[in-house]
Amino acid sequence: MENTASETAYCSACGTEIRSDTAICPTCGANQNGRSTQHGDSSHHQDHRQEPAEPTGRYVAAAVGALISFFIGWFPFVGPIVPGIVAGYLRGSDTKESALAGTLANVIASIPIVGLLMLFFGLGAIGMVTEGNGEAGLGLGILLAMTLVSLLYYYGFGALGGVIGAAMTDRRDPE
Repeated sequence: MENTASETAYCSACGTEIRSDTAICPTCGANQNGRSTQHGDSSHHQDHRQEPAEPTGRYVAAAVGALISFFIGWFPFVGPIVPGIVAGYLRGSDTKESALAGTLANVIASIPIVGLLMLFFGLGAIGMVTEGNGEAGLGLGILLAMTLVSLLYYYGFGALGGVIGAAMTDRRDPE
């Protein structure tokens, strides 16, 4: 009786069962010279097929995007979009989740800036109250409105980047 275990091997690339003397896998075309799998032992079988990558957690993706935003967020249009694209790509193919991750990336990156602005606005408001100048209050209102528009622009482009990243990703939908 012939021993079939010595004639059985597995493709080193795709894991298909092949004959041990096969030089090229008929399924995937991978060269079998220098094969690292054990002959006839299915416990050493490794499946090397590409599965879609797992989506990254929302806050991890947002933190990576925020780090990128910290460095390039100062450039108009590109600065807010690129961190959103990275966060959206890492989050997965769900556009809603990726848009949220892109927005969160820019929200996290803007925390230090907003903190400094609040400090300066607060000090300015104290100065205006003590001086009693009404024109200064109007200037502060205009400055606050401009800040609100800037933040909406920044967060909106982050969400747009997240949607673009979701369209470009090879990751599964987040659960």
